[in-house]
Amino acid sequence: ELNKRVETIADNSSPMDFRKNVERIIAIKRDLEQKTERAEEMAEREALLEVPHSDFGGRLEEIRANLEPLERLWITIKAFVEKTHAWHETKISDIDAEEAERVSEELYR
Repeated sequence: ELNKRVETIADNSSPMDFRKNVERIIAIKRDLEQKTERAEEMAEREALLEVPHSDFGGRLEEIRANLEPLERLWITIKAFVEKTHAWHETKISDIDAEEAERVSEELYR
């Protein structure tokens, strides 16, 4: 299920959906954390019972690795849209030029 949710974000290429995608990413990360905790509990129980270990942790790490570049992308898009909108709506004399330069350099990376 998590993998399909990550694929949905990867397939969505509309920059105007940046808020929705960031919200989806936050929800996926929260679910991923819960599932990781559960996988760790299961691994402990499997070790105590001396049964073969399931590979839930490995699959969750793979999902996390697939999500990471998407998270960077959509958070950067969100920051860009919000900052440029604020700069366009603010009087130029009220814009902190040093902060604007710093933010634009960070977004460029």
